[in-house]
Amino acid sequence: MHHDTFGLHLILLPAFACRIPAHAHSSLSDATQRICSQYGCRSVAIHAREDHLHVLVSAADERDMTRFVHALLDALRLTVVACGGPFRGFTWDPAVHVTLLPPWHIEILASFVRDQDRYHEHRTLEQELDDVFRPNALEPEEPVHVN
Repeated sequence: MHHDTFGLHLILLPAFACRIPAHAHSSLSDATQRICSQYGCRSVAIHAREDHLHVLVSAADERDMTRFVHALLDALRLTVVACGGPFRGFTWDPAVHVTLLPPWHIEILASFVRDQDRYHEHRTLEQELDDVFRPNALEPEEPVHVN
């Protein structure tokens, strides 16, 4: 039995002028499951749209999460690149939206991720970020200037 101690939700955006191919959803899900298996995580929900990708995983141990995120980003990028043609130069925007969740919020967010097509019938990605994810975001720290 897998005991989740936290959830990790990522919103990945393609870099400028890149798009996520509609036909790659299954391959992106397979890549996520493969990386999760390597790091002892559980893939809970994934949803791809041409302008963003939601990935929700759960884990019981946070020790390797930085390495996990980098391995996941690489695997997902290579999955899109493998689609060939206009996707050969695909890369992710360096701004990754990350949300840490307590275990009792994982299934709530999983429902939201699975319902993305309906959600985006009336809302843009920017509205989603502004309404759902940015209100509770931590502000980047201001650099300290020493005189």
